[in-house]
Amino acid sequence: MDTRIASVAPLLLLAACHKTAAPPQPPPTVEVAEVLQFDIQIHRQWVATLDGFVNADIRPQVEGYVRKQAYRDGAYVQRGDVLFLIDPRNYQAALDHAKSTLARDVAALEKARLDVKRDRELIAGQFIPQQQFDNDLAAEREAEANVGSARATLAQAELNHGWTQVTSPLSGIVGIAQMQVGSLVSTSTVMTTVSQVDPIKAQFNISELEYLKSAKGTQWAEPAHGGEPVLELILEDDSSYPHGGNVVAINRQVDPRTGTIAVQGTFPNPGNLLRPGQYGKIRAAVENPDRARCWCRCGPSTRSRGRTRSASSTATAGSTCGRCNLENKSSMS
Repeated sequence: MDTRIASVAPLLLLAACHKTAAPPQPPPTVEVAEVLQFDIQIHRQWVATLDGFVNADIRPQVEGYVRKQAYRDGAYVQRGDVLFLIDPRNYQAALDHAKSTLARDVAALEKARLDVKRDRELIAGQFIPQQQFDNDLAAEREAEANVGSARATLAQAELNHGWTQVTSPLSGIVGIAQMQVGSLVSTSTVMTTVSQVDPIKAQFNISELEYLKSAKGTQWAEPAHGGEPVLELILEDDSSYPHGGNVVAINRQVDPRTGTIAVQGTFPNPGNLLRPGQYGKIRAAVENPDRARCWCRCGPSTRSRGRTRSASSTATAGSTCGRCNLENKSSMS
């Protein structure tokens, strides 16, 4: 048996020597990208509330019953358009009475002037006593005062009669009426509200640190006088409003309870898309490009055999690379 094993072993060794070796594997193919360096702007965003540039509560200047609503709820009105009609009958009566009183007082003044003119001729010839002449002079002055008072009363009556037509003090969108036909209104009653919405105002709060960086840096939070818009408005549906805005006011003080300061910006609103009370997000560039630099790997893709190249990516905190839409999380370089 040992002899048989000994004779087989050389045959196995010879077959193993003539076995073909496996071919080597080719180098792996990898994708690489060129490292690009370019400037970016650092943006921040804040929650904002929209409000009319001017909001006017419509209150009547006289008391009375509403006879007519002269506008359509939610419509655009011009300055001076009639919104409500208040029953004018009692004010018309007061106006007529004031006119009659003025006419009576004017007639009395004319008579007093004639008396004084006649008395001057008579007193020269000593046909009347001095006391009568003095009385007629006093009556003339009293008649002049009565005419002045009657004219003031007439002017007030005309104003009251005119105020029975409640008009809009500005051009804008008028709200839903709070008072209906037949309602008794007074000078403290808010009948509706008119808002000027083009431009429209957006208010948001920035931190004290952000305010200081703005004041010492780009001054983006300072009121702008013309120039390029610095504010971007992002609506509730995450769409970007097509018109940029500018800062128009910053509050006089920092709120000690929150450590923030209120900033107001305005946006053009030609189609009245934006309405008071809407919420949105204000986005603004808070750093200059020369202070914010981005390294990214969004260059043209290349292929290499047998080797790989390394690439790095750094950017400022919270910034967004515009080329690759990569949210950079590292600190400012």
